[in-house]
Amino acid sequence: MKEAFLILLSLLFSIAFQVNSGHLVFTNTKKDAEMEKIEIKNGQTTLHIKSAGGKFTHTWNQVPVNFDNSNGRSRHKMIVMQEEDDRIVSFEIVYVFIKATNSYTCQVKRVTTFKNGDEAISSNDHFIGKLN
Repeated sequence: MKEAFLILLSLLFSIAFQVNSGHLVFTNTKKDAEMEKIEIKNGQTTLHIKSAGGKFTHTWNQVPVNFDNSNGRSRHKMIVMQEEDDRIVSFEIVYVFIKATNSYTCQVKRVTTFKNGDEAISSNDHFIGKLN
């Protein structure tokens, strides 16, 4: 009985380790979207952006944190801000793991506020994810 318990405990730890050390990749649902992909791996979140000027990445040394586990869903959220010369850009990243379908979805809201007082620009993109 003790051996069975130890085996079960080691299996649970290995599953938890795989989920926590997994590499989440979210791909935008719109093929021509500016925000192409989000990766969450090794304590970092990377947002891949393409624009007329080329491809860029934003990398933050943090990951979305879990804030809700109700209704068979595990919700995670992160808000980051970047100050540039003429603007402040904030990103709100929320992803959900849906237990019933074993699937991931993500939403990124980007708000650009200009320091000169021009009207802020907001965009919202949706992503589908998988654990690699």
